[in-house]
Amino acid sequence: MKFWDFKNNVSTGFQIVIFSLLICGALGCKNELNVIEEGSTTPVVYGVLSLQDNNHYIRLERSFASQSIAASALAKDSAALYYPNATVQIQNLTTGVIYNMVRVDATAEGFPRKTGPFAISPNLVYKISNDELNITKATPYKLIIQTGENKTLTSTTTTLINPRLISPPISNKNLAFDAVYKDYNIDWEDDANALLHDINIKITYEEFNAANPNQSEIKSLLWKLGVSHTKSTINFTPNLFFQYLGNNMEKRQDVVRQMKDIEFQIYSGGREMLAKQDLVDANFGITGSQDLPLYSNITGALGIFTAKNYLSVSGYSIKPGAGLDSLFNGIHTKDLNFRQ
Repeated sequence: MKFWDFKNNVSTGFQIVIFSLLICGALGCKNELNVIEEGSTTPVVYGVLSLQDNNHYIRLERSFASQSIAASALAKDSAALYYPNATVQIQNLTTGVIYNMVRVDATAEGFPRKTGPFAISPNLVYKISNDELNITKATPYKLIIQTGENKTLTSTTTTLINPRLISPPISNKNLAFDAVYKDYNIDWEDDANALLHDINIKITYEEFNAANPNQSEIKSLLWKLGVSHTKSTINFTPNLFFQYLGNNMEKRQDVVRQMKDIEFQIYSGGREMLAKQDLVDANFGITGSQDLPLYSNITGALGIFTAKNYLSVSGYSIKPGAGLDSLFNGIHTKDLNFRQ
């Protein structure tokens, strides 16, 4: 899911929200749920703060409703996509200080926009360095936007998430994996403001050319283990681990593979993301609808301003014995050519 990943959200998922609105405008949306009137614009905002980021970014764009101009044309028009005279600020609600953000091209910042329905260049966002903002744990922040078109947008406050303890399956970093159906638990200590968690296992391995072992390449897989917002633990079994490898790695005899590292990762999102997810879950559970509801904590706009956190522990390996034998010769992985 990774809703807190700026790079992914500004170039993929964020576009979906805007594009759905553009399509709605182009088709007229002739029903009682039409939220955008002909000729009007609706601001769309995305921003995530993290104690671990050196720079913080806010994306501000606008959606249009038009029956005379195709949605695809509007999406490609950067002049229509951005507010030319907008100002974006973040307020520390503990001190009252308001900080001004500067408009930059996200591509130059290392976040290129993926090719798709939207204008790729310019790729404008608003930026402030953490040296200036100096965000601190458990501090509430507020987003303030002047669109330059006599419209002020404000967010409900978001509170920074403090990194907390993560407890992997065992402390000595040797995973026995001898009982393939045994549950291995990953536990973490919740922060009061972290209410939605993505749990991943990153599996790093080295791939050697069987004909020339001096040629090798480090590769990795990211197993998205699950999402939790009701508890601070999640589990997996060695059988599921090996099954994941078998389903996601190419079966090759021209290479020899060696396991290098197993890393446990937790991405945590603020209460705003939980509210959004609960709204989606409730709508889907009640109606079974694929038309998911729009969630926003931005007054006068669509979008979200929230906080994130990231924790990881690495250096884990499979202990020699039955677990490694399952990796080398087990039903799911025997054709992957893993060796000691």
